[in-house]
Amino acid sequence: MKYTAKKLQHGMYYYRGLVIEKFVPDSGAIYWSIGDTVDCFGTPKKPKEFADYFSVEWHDSTNTLSDAKQLVDDIYFNNEGERI
Repeated sequence: MKYTAKKLQHGMYYYRGLVIEKFVPDSGAIYWSIGDTVDCFGTPKKPKEFADYFSVEWHDSTNTLSDAKQLVDDIYFNNEGERI
């Protein structure tokens, strides 16, 4: 099955239940972080729209968006498509 990333805002995507966000620190080394969305109490929450409030608990990072999606597919889900 092929999954697509939903754009939440510039540089931020929702992919298979996780957020992938582009970071450009002052050092200039761009990276993409992967994390779970949570509400203000730390409870998992799926964003409903662009302006919906959520926070992110970051877990991993990669060099590109494609690498981030591949990491999510390979590490966060098993062969049956279930979240590990």
